[in-house]
Amino acid sequence: MIGLLLLFSASAIFAFGHECRIRKFPSGTVCVCNSTHCDTVPSINVSHGKYQVYSTSKSKPGFYCEIGSFINNTTVAANEITVNPSVKYQTIIGFGGAFTDSTGININSLPAAAQKKLIESYFSENGIEYNLCRVPLAGTDFSTRAYSYDDVPLDTNLSKFSLQPEDFNYKVSKLF
Repeated sequence: MIGLLLLFSASAIFAFGHECRIRKFPSGTVCVCNSTHCDTVPSINVSHGKYQVYSTSKSKPGFYCEIGSFINNTTVAANEITVNPSVKYQTIIGFGGAFTDSTGININSLPAAAQKKLIESYFSENGIEYNLCRVPLAGTDFSTRAYSYDDVPLDTNLSKFSLQPEDFNYKVSKLF
């Protein structure tokens, strides 16, 4: 069976915004983000027939960007995948991450200027442009204690419902 196989070209262009300032630890490598510097995503216009991939690894930490070209290559394929573009199962409304108690604790541990740089590296046009955050309700496995919003037995009217200090100190204050 002959199938159409879309391949990435072997040649690629590599681009960096503000490069990762590497700090090595016994357990791995991190990019330093402080009050004067965080690595950022470069501004790149990808033309038709090109692709852009951001990745990170031990050998290439930070927002490592690779730009390459798609090529058409007809070859014999052992498996064939058929895509029906008229059938849609979901709509992507954005990208983001979880904003847990531990996220807030870690952000709070930074000086104010470093907090600003960190948030910019995630949410700004110079960063990875997150536009969504999942905020868990009450305590999770990333909390320093187990808690809920109403720990009173049989309070079916939720008359004792109350946000907790973690909500104000680690989540709400960082989001607004």
